[in-house]
Amino acid sequence: QADLSSRAAMSYIDSVVAEVKAKGTEVKSEDLYKLNEAVFTLGEEKVLGRSASNLVALAVKLCREFNEKKIADPDDNFRFDVIGLIGTLQNQPFVQSRQRALLLEALGTVLPGASKGPSKAELAEMEQLKAEHAKLAQLALAVHSLKTVRVSAPAAEAAAGKGAGKGAAAKSAGDGAAAFALR
Repeated sequence: QADLSSRAAMSYIDSVVAEVKAKGTEVKSEDLYKLNEAVFTLGEEKVLGRSASNLVALAVKLCREFNEKKIADPDDNFRFDVIGLIGTLQNQPFVQSRQRALLLEALGTVLPGASKGPSKAELAEMEQLKAEHAKLAQLALAVHSLKTVRVSAPAAEAAAGKGAGKGAAAKSAGDGAAAFALR
């Protein structure tokens, strides 16, 4: 009897998928609701195989056609019903990880306020920020290098202007190579 109920469930899913596919771009929110309900009421032990692939392909196709404005949404509910359908599908145990990734990608295209990617201005700003980051990284490296330089006592006095006049300072400055040592 379990095998019979499993076949009946798959048969029902297949019939709903076929019905929605047959409507093409004339599909309505009610059709998505019916499809979502059919998937949601499946038992956890149901493994759909080919039916799962058909469901995922249909959901992705519906998202694409909706985004391309091929499917009319007169009552503004289609978007929410397709979001509900994808949410239900991606949570089913018979959906494979590859299919789940396709569903989530499609979901990102229909969510209200979802970005279609960066604009040309945003891309230009990102390039400018990358260039600025590279300059700052070089500056940070130079500062780090300077922090490792150690000044010896005679060079420090010469730099401070201490000594016996310009001659002594000039003589100390001449020994500058010996006055600096790396830590």
